[in-house]
Amino acid sequence: MTAGEPDSPVAPDLLDHLDFTAGELALPAEAVEHFDQDAVDAAPQAILDTFTALLETSRVTQNGDPRTLEEYEPVKPLLTADMWDELVAAFEEGNTASVAALVPSSALGGDSEGASDEGASDGAEAGENTVERVNPYRRNGTPAIEVVTNDDTGESGVKVVFPYVRSFDRPGGELYESGWAQSLWFVHTDGRWLIDHWYAEPTDLA
Repeated sequence: MTAGEPDSPVAPDLLDHLDFTAGELALPAEAVEHFDQDAVDAAPQAILDTFTALLETSRVTQNGDPRTLEEYEPVKPLLTADMWDELVAAFEEGNTASVAALVPSSALGGDSEGASDEGASDGAEAGENTVERVNPYRRNGTPAIEVVTNDDTGESGVKVVFPYVRSFDRPGGELYESGWAQSLWFVHTDGRWLIDHWYAEPTDLA
């Protein structure tokens, strides 16, 4: 069954209530000291499109089937080559926390006790329990954006934190919701904004 179909456990309007806009993602004034003007101008829409694509991919990573690497292929063009290799390695090592910190994932079906978010990419503990339905994402505040510098390479980048809510129906009809802060680090390379690191963690509901 395809996510979003009438009987699918994933809400068809999964992304329709986030309401993030490119206008909220304008780079700080200091960005022109690190990137050319064309890159600065292109960043807000590129960042929003990338975040949207990650969550759109999560339509197919939230079901009762085992995850496959092919499900994550749509995000490959959004990552630097090194980060795609890191994602593949995390997947092959069974590091579901790291993978789900980039593309949210939940197990659907069965009769376990409920849902818990899969966690942060830097080794934080995380679990994946079964839920009956994935409800639409919704925003949980205003995105934060800043210019950052890689301490090892000296390369400039942009860090964006998207706050949103993950909502599930547990067995028995109980609603479970969790705030989720997804941090994405972007670098500008070959004329494109690409993800060079990611991290996600639960946060308070607004």
